[in-house]
Amino acid sequence: MSKQKDKLKPTKTAVQKIKPNNSEQWFSFGGGFYLVVAKAPSTSKRFVGATTIGHPENKTYKVPLGIWEKDFDNPQDALNKWNEMKSWGKENNRDLRDFSKIAAIPKSTKTVREVFEDFRKQKETQVTDITTIKNRLNHILKYLNGDLLITDFAGNAGRRYLIETVINPKIYEGKEYTAMRFRRLLNQVFNHASNEAFLEPNLLPYGLDKQLLFETQLTTKSHPHLEWEQFRDDFLPKVSMNESGSGRLANLAVKASMLTLIRVSTVVQWKWDWYDPELNYWIIPSNIKGLKRYKKFHNNEEYNHYIPHTPQLEVLMDYLHQINGNKEYAFFSCHKGNNPYMSATTPNDQLKQLGFQGLQDIHGLRHVASTALAEAGYEEGMIGKCLGQKNNGGVMKHYNKAKYLEQRREINEKWHSLLIENGLRI
Repeated sequence: MSKQKDKLKPTKTAVQKIKPNNSEQWFSFGGGFYLVVAKAPSTSKRFVGATTIGHPENKTYKVPLGIWEKDFDNPQDALNKWNEMKSWGKENNRDLRDFSKIAAIPKSTKTVREVFEDFRKQKETQVTDITTIKNRLNHILKYLNGDLLITDFAGNAGRRYLIETVINPKIYEGKEYTAMRFRRLLNQVFNHASNEAFLEPNLLPYGLDKQLLFETQLTTKSHPHLEWEQFRDDFLPKVSMNESGSGRLANLAVKASMLTLIRVSTVVQWKWDWYDPELNYWIIPSNIKGLKRYKKFHNNEEYNHYIPHTPQLEVLMDYLHQINGNKEYAFFSCHKGNNPYMSATTPNDQLKQLGFQGLQDIHGLRHVASTALAEAGYEEGMIGKCLGQKNNGGVMKHYNKAKYLEQRREINEKWHSLLIENGLRI
């Protein structure tokens, strides 16, 4: 291959004068635009562009533009196309090799930003807390041009662009779990776009529903939690002594999370009127944020959560009643905030002050308990009910509406006994 140093004029005459020789010849028109003349005896002449536009590693790649006297009769037309492609690539940070594929796709009237917003609104009707989804969508839009049409991401080209533009930057930052969550969320968004007829199913980005290679190498990520021996010998004594500066109410919130095994966002919303004296159970309504029930199940008593009022829990609630017995919320807080009750971050802050940051968090207490109870011989499904997990598996979920109150009480009493026997002081 030989390259000519002098620029070629984009005229028919200039192109026609060039003859093939014993090597492939490259003639530059400037701006990364070339006429390539094939080695003799071939008489083929074609246009090729060379650029780094849209390449995540800023590497030069070649773009075939068309064949002289087949796709173009005038080199100026080919040059105009090249300049149009470069302008498109710079504006959208796209690989110019995607230009022709995207140009051939029927265009949607919906932009990425509009589809994201429509997806968010639909999710608001399904889940109690939309904050995480909303934040992730906004984060993804920092990487994408939200004004691009949803159909600009079709097929392999769309997959490659999303991986290079959204997924890979998080991997390079060492945030592989965030990258995985972005891939999953993007898959949901594009499926939503297809379901809502914003684009045809055959125009979905290819393979977003499948794990990427880096995901197969990730280990399961759970909330930090201690092995039982360290939990018993180190954690329980420190929580019992309450030597942190967070105060008595925060300490009781930690212990309430430990005893009830529900998510901390539910614990801090605890209301006195949840108690049912006839059942001797605390009944948490299905619409409470931390239960993670779909909105369609809100105000449906079948999806309430039941916690037995054990002797240990009674002691804790008596202490709380002395502090906030005249308030609606057991963990009422006078500190200014979005809610009249304690922030869900406060109990975790206390564990950090006690020296357990990265070792044990509040949600991880559920892991400790489920492991200990499983080792004590209790069935996984019943442990899950005590933790407030939804029974989403199998046909029986449609028929089994039993509350299993006696079994719940037995499991909770066993867990509370284990805590007291191993040093917990309420």
